Amino acid sequence: MLIKRLDELQRGGVIETQLKPDGRGYNYRLTDAGADLAGVIRALGTWGERWADVTSEQSDPAYALWAWCQVQLNRANLPHGRMVIAFTFPEERASNRRFWILIEHGDAEMCHSDPGGQADLTVEAGSRAFVDWHRGARTWRDVLRTGEIAVTGPQRLRRAFPTWNLHEPNPDNAI
Repeated sequence: MLIKRLDELQRGGVIETQLKPDGRGYNYRLTDAGADLAGVIRALGTWGERWADVTSEQSDPAYALWAWCQVQLNRANLPHGRMVIAFTFPEERASNRRFWILIEHGDAEMCHSDPGGQADLTVEAGSRAFVDWHRGARTWRDVLRTGEIAVTGPQRLRRAFPTWNLHEPNPDNAI
């Protein structure tokens, strides 16, 4: 589903792709037309937070991870050096269950296959809880307290992890 969405955005002139230097995968970036949509997207997001009820069927963790890396990543808070975060969404079908985020050079990208090396953090989450936290509908404390998201790894990274999301929870939308 994510690949289909990316292809549609590319055909629509919103993003462009460039083959990675190692030939494995692509880097995505907004075109000028895509950047001009930022205000519209923010306005739609604000409307959606207030009025849309995201159902389990609409809670695609792959899309949330991709959007996080592309738009909502707080790059200023990312750790220095290379880091791998492994994600597992147990209730998802096999093709949508495991992902990785690779952090390098002050940026992050979502990976569909293991980028190699030991995972520095491991996140196991319910899709709905992860998407709700990512979009700001629930607090990090809430999804940890309920056990819907569990993070393992060094304490300093576990504490830093939620600060990498630019989207601050909106108390009016908190469940």
